[in-house]
Amino acid sequence: LASDKHYAHLCTCIGNIMEKNDENEEALALYTKALKVQQNLFGNNHEETAVSFNNIGSSYGNLNQLDKAIENYKISLAIKEKVLNENHPSCARTINNIGALLFKQGDYKSALEHHLRALEIRKIALFENHIHMAQSYNNIGLCYKRLGDNEEALVKFQKALEINIESQGEGHPDTAATFNNIAGCLETKGDPYGAIAEYKKALAIHKSLFGEDHPRTKAIEQNIEGTKKRHDITEDIKQGKTFDFNRNIMRATSEAFIFKESALDCREEDHSFPVQTAHYGIDEDPFDGYVTAIDHSFPKQIANYGIDEDAFRPNPNPK
Repeated sequence: LASDKHYAHLCTCIGNIMEKNDENEEALALYTKALKVQQNLFGNNHEETAVSFNNIGSSYGNLNQLDKAIENYKISLAIKEKVLNENHPSCARTINNIGALLFKQGDYKSALEHHLRALEIRKIALFENHIHMAQSYNNIGLCYKRLGDNEEALVKFQKALEINIESQGEGHPDTAATFNNIAGCLETKGDPYGAIAEYKKALAIHKSLFGEDHPRTKAIEQNIEGTKKRHDITEDIKQGKTFDFNRNIMRATSEAFIFKESALDCREEDHSFPVQTAHYGIDEDPFDGYVTAIDHSFPKQIANYGIDEDAFRPNPNPK
């Protein structure tokens, strides 16, 4: 029994490393091996089985097999709701992941419903300024933006910004992503000068963290130049100056910039940071700083989100 547990944990940890290195087919194979062992040991209604279904969903998502990813996330969620409770933060992270994939599929209404549900759970389970609260507000804002409600989107982005600055500081990548999203809303609302000012805040963070040649930095620069081009702005940006324009000139085809959720642990679940840095090469349209979640199992710094309330940590010394 102990050796079987160790084998499943080893598959999970190696799969996490493979996924981090974008070797997603290898990661999927390892997560599937871990799942089979856990089903034999514990059955389907066990938290470690839920972890593996979640990880398999993550791998399918990375492979752009979104329907399979959602299917496995839903199985994971159903197990978590049985063995934990519906208001557990791990359930919120999986709901967030499903919402992120629905967003990627273009089903913004369903994505919004999932992100609102995740937020309600987090309001119960987490403190007000927890970083996952900021994640939810950011994702809800993106959904509202895609649904054409820029006023509500801006409110949610500003709430996310407030939490990110308080919890993680002004120089954090999540803060930069939120500045970027606020800028996109401001342009759509008729304030390209305000938008450029917000883009420049995001740009300063990216240059400081990643350097001038990093894709994230270049993406923000493209957003600034695209905004100037769309509104024939050539002079220096003056504080408080606004510009009225026809919203129809904004193209609505930009794809969401998807981050994986950060957390501490060996792979179990999000859309936060690292690592899905696809969709950076957006020409003139603003890119969206999309932040999600993924559960992890062993304590291991994967990225920026720091705190993992997940109950799913395999015992490193099984008997």
